[in-house]
Amino acid sequence: MNRSSERRVLCFLNLVVFALVVALVSGCGAARAGRFEAFAAAGMNYAQARNQFLRHSLDVNIERDTLELRKQHGALDAAGRARVLTEQDKIVQERIAILADLERHGAVLNQYFLALARLASTQADANAAAAATRLSGELGGLTDALSKKPIGGIPISERVGQVTALAVGGFRNRALERHLKEHARTVQRELVLEEELLRVLTDEMIADRKVLQANERRTVLVPPFRGDTPPPEWDAERKRFLLAEVDLTRARAAQDAARHLRMVFESLAGGADDGGLAALQAAIERVNQFIGPGGK
Repeated sequence: MNRSSERRVLCFLNLVVFALVVALVSGCGAARAGRFEAFAAAGMNYAQARNQFLRHSLDVNIERDTLELRKQHGALDAAGRARVLTEQDKIVQERIAILADLERHGAVLNQYFLALARLASTQADANAAAAATRLSGELGGLTDALSKKPIGGIPISERVGQVTALAVGGFRNRALERHLKEHARTVQRELVLEEELLRVLTDEMIADRKVLQANERRTVLVPPFRGDTPPPEWDAERKRFLLAEVDLTRARAAQDAARHLRMVFESLAGGADDGGLAALQAAIERVNQFIGPGGK
C-alpha cells in the first residue's frame, strides 16, 4: 500500500472514530434525558407513597397521644382531665395542620415530576417547560411558608442544612438543560427538605410505635399467658405482635426513599447516566410495603 492509500485509510478511520464518539456522546445525552423521564416517574410514585406515609405517621402519633392521656387520667380530677385533653387536642390539631401543608407540598411535587417527565420526553414543548418552571416556583413558595412551622418542636428552617452547589451537565434536550440550569437549585432545596422531614417524622413514628407495642405487650400479650390457660386467640395475637416488631425494621423506607430521590436528582442533573435509579425505585417499593396491611 502506497503512502497516498495509507493516508486515505487513516482519514477514513479517523472519520469513523469521530462518528462513533459523536454517536456515543449524543447517545449519552439522550440517555440522560430518558433517565430523567424514569426519575420523574419514580418521583411521582414517591410523592404518592410519602403522603400515605404521612397519614400513617399521624395515625400512630394520635394513638400514642391517646395512650399518654389514658395514663394521666387516673391521677387527675375532672377539671384536670378536661384541661389536659384540651391541651393535647390543640397539639394534635396543630400537627394535623402541618401535615396537611406537607400533603399539599407533596401534591405540587407530584405535579412537578409530571411536568418534568413531559419536559424530558422527546415530545417536549413550550407548555411543558412553562409548567415545570411554574411548579418549581410554587414549590419554593410552599417551602418558604413551611419553613416557619415546627416539626418536633423545632422550626423546619432550622432542620434543613446548607444546600451544596450543583453543576448541571449538558443535554441534547436543550429545554431540559435550560430548565435545570435555572431551577435545579430550587428543586434540590425541596428534596433536601423532603429528606430531613422524612428523617424526623420517621424517627418520631418509630418512637411512637415502640411505646405502643411495649404497652400492648404489657397489657394484651403477657397477662393471658401468665394465667393458667391462655385463650385460643392468644396465639394469633402473639404472632401479630411479633410480626409488627419485624415490620418496624422497614419503617425507615420512607427516609431512604427521600434520600435516594435527592441523590438521583443531583446525579442526573450533573450529567450521570444512572445515578442510582434502581435503588430509588426499590426504596419506594419498600415504603408501599410498609404502609400496606403490615404497616397499618
